Amino acid sequence: MKYKVKIFLFFSILISFWLVSISYAQLNNLRFKGYSDIDGLSQNWIRCIYQDSCGFMWFGTQDAGINRFDGFEFVTYNYKIKTNTDLSSKTVNTIFEDEEGSFWIGTQEGIDVYHRELNDFIPYPFFRDKYITSLYNLDNGEIIVVSDEEIFLHNTLLEKIQPFTIESGKIEGDFLTSVIKINNSNYFIGSSKGLLLLDLPSLTISKYVSRNDFYSISNKVITSLFKDNENEIWIGTRDNGIYLLQYNNKNLNEPLIKHIKNKPINSMSISEGAILSFLQDKSGNIWIGIENGGVCILSSINLKNNVYKFQHYNHNPFDNTSISSNSVYSLYEDKEGTIWIGTFNGGINLCNKYQSKFRHIKPIPYDKNSLNNLFINAFTQVDNEILIGTEGGLNILNKETNTFRYFVHDGNNKNSLGADAVWSFLL
Repeated sequence: MKYKVKIFLFFSILISFWLVSISYAQLNNLRFKGYSDIDGLSQNWIRCIYQDSCGFMWFGTQDAGINRFDGFEFVTYNYKIKTNTDLSSKTVNTIFEDEEGSFWIGTQEGIDVYHRELNDFIPYPFFRDKYITSLYNLDNGEIIVVSDEEIFLHNTLLEKIQPFTIESGKIEGDFLTSVIKINNSNYFIGSSKGLLLLDLPSLTISKYVSRNDFYSISNKVITSLFKDNENEIWIGTRDNGIYLLQYNNKNLNEPLIKHIKNKPINSMSISEGAILSFLQDKSGNIWIGIENGGVCILSSINLKNNVYKFQHYNHNPFDNTSISSNSVYSLYEDKEGTIWIGTFNGGINLCNKYQSKFRHIKPIPYDKNSLNNLFINAFTQVDNEILIGTEGGLNILNKETNTFRYFVHDGNNKNSLGADAVWSFLL
């Protein structure tokens, strides 16, 4: 038995080295490390993530303030009744640091400005009691402030706040969710009743309707917005997947629109669920956080070739290197290239490319996409497949699809393996 264990360990390590050249590039073998309230996080529902100029990570929660993380421990800043130096709300939706080093924090009860040197939070009186959903820093002392039902341009240098005017009057019943830059003059605003177009010079907002809008984006519930490195706009919806706007000219009303949605018969299509967050990493891969759908990743190669096949990462209770929750609210890449994932009720997950460099292939209960036996006797490679001989039969791993096939002994089938123990190969 000791001999078999040694063989298992040896070949497990060899397989890890064998796969190192394809693992991170093909996004097949990512592993995740988790942090939760057990580790000092104030709450396991993470709404937003930000890294400041000093390298600290900040995490806004649903109902327990903000957490600052230095890589070793968490410091919590929370709401306190009848104080003027703490957060004005327990719910933090958005964070960013301006050019002066001050932090702007959008909460359910307004905006707080955090001053590092004083270690206090100052509420912004004008925005008190407004549900702030998004803040967009224009890098010139101006901020686009989006609340659930209003939008403002805030000039922090002149202390001037200007509301945007809705061209057709108030948009009744809309809940404004997100903002993304299209060009220097125009921005998209996501809402519960479709897409809005913001014109910065005129301080006006109008309903966005494209001449090529065969999918009626204007009627969808928009949950997230994102612009990739090619200036294509990704529109995440609650019930209808993603709409991708590609502009071949400067006319905002004539984009090419592609609809990316779940297809039950296609296991590589995007997961079903509300699209909550986007990220494009330094390698050009698109990460997408989905409610009850985990993380879907579109490789830079597939993106370039307009092939919308996704790698899927979901919570597996039998694998402590899987993501901790299937509802992913926020995605962020830090300066070192580590991906941080904020979840609902699963705390924080991080994926480090060095951590994910080695893949540990092992049996995982109820997972058909893992080894079927712990003890490894032999392995070899044929084209893009790795043949693994175990005490429980022949396992074949396809490196391109990251899937297994199994061959075992069947006493009723003369064409099956002669025995489950596979000790060597002759090719």
